[in-house]
Amino acid sequence: MLEMAATRYDGAHAAERALSDMRVSRDDAWLAEVGVVEHDRDGRYSVKAKNPDVDKDKAGKGAAIGGLTGLFIGAIGGPFGLLLWGGIGAVTGAGIGASGESAFKLTVEELKAALAPDASMLVLVGETDTLDAFVDASGVSGDDLIRRPLTSEQAAELSKA
Repeated sequence: MLEMAATRYDGAHAAERALSDMRVSRDDAWLAEVGVVEHDRDGRYSVKAKNPDVDKDKAGKGAAIGGLTGLFIGAIGGPFGLLLWGGIGAVTGAGIGASGESAFKLTVEELKAALAPDASMLVLVGETDTLDAFVDASGVSGDDLIRRPLTSEQAAELSKA
């Protein structure tokens, strides 16, 4: 089953630091595919992904996870200006987000509402076991964790894109 998980942090750059710490201590394929969404004090959103060197042994799985996350996170970043993303998925996702009739609209609105100014989050879309590892690695729980299964409409939209 495909899901989305977002972990929220206080501070516009805190999520990026948390991801950097995870990359130092872990060696999971999904680490290269986690998106960072920042909401600065001035109300601007930015979407980032920093892909470390690609490991050829993990490239196939990483590309699949990254494409899904790119499509999803591009829907967040599209209307607010996509700052940086390393894959085609974000470009497609930005187009989906800009169209206004996306199956992701409510989920994107939920994430935006959960992200106060001067806060940030990590976002990953993938299979349940991948997201279990991501959530465990983040150490985030309670109100700072948003985790939702993708609806059949969202999964169809990702497949179509």
